Amino acid sequence: MDDKQRKANQRVAIILGLIALAAMAYPFFFLPDILAGAGK
Repeated sequence: MDDKQRKANQRVAIILGLIALAAMAYPFFFLPDILAGAGK
């Protein structure tokens, strides 16, 4: 495996990690609105 391929794989891994973090964080931003809406 050459260095260029390793860098590309690393970039993909970082992007996937960021997407996973965003997916986990996403509901928490909307949870207060949902709870406020359910509380009415």
